[in-house]
Amino acid sequence: MKRSYKLADFISMLSQSAVENYADIMRAFTFSSYDLRPFETWDENNYTRNCLFRSQQFELILICWRAGQKTSIHCHGGEQCWIKMLEGELNEIYYRKNDLDGVDRIGSRLLKNRDHSYIDDRIGLHQLENSSGEIAMSLHLYAQPIDECSFYNEDERRFFRKRLVYDNSTATIDMDTVLVG
Repeated sequence: MKRSYKLADFISMLSQSAVENYADIMRAFTFSSYDLRPFETWDENNYTRNCLFRSQQFELILICWRAGQKTSIHCHGGEQCWIKMLEGELNEIYYRKNDLDGVDRIGSRLLKNRDHSYIDDRIGLHQLENSSGEIAMSLHLYAQPIDECSFYNEDERRFFRKRLVYDNSTATIDMDTVLVG
């Protein structure tokens, strides 16, 4: 069984808070990649999405990145997303939809250990990429779970809807498992 009292405290605070407080809670917690090691999964070909907790209120996902792995350009299904870097570096590239059903790059930012980021669909689309030669881990908090969203296929130059899945074998880790282990 998996145990993380720090994770349980974090989830409890989020559960008892309004969405307006999520950014402050995310900044206040000093997670390290070590705290979440029991929840990691790794894949040689793709980054992995590991669900730590899911409720109607929010979804907490640990993403594990090998060198060179990246997401497609994507939206967030109308939800808010906070990111906290736990280990390594990610390049976050921002895009805006254009009038030709394509995307235009509007900026980028390098996220390093303990950096935070926020995005929602009003800000635009983004892509995350581990362009370093090392592994990376990031914690993603979504205000309400995102079951599907739009991705931009750069080869076909079009958007498509994609159902999101988790890579860990347990789709959700309940509080009893987190607290009791």
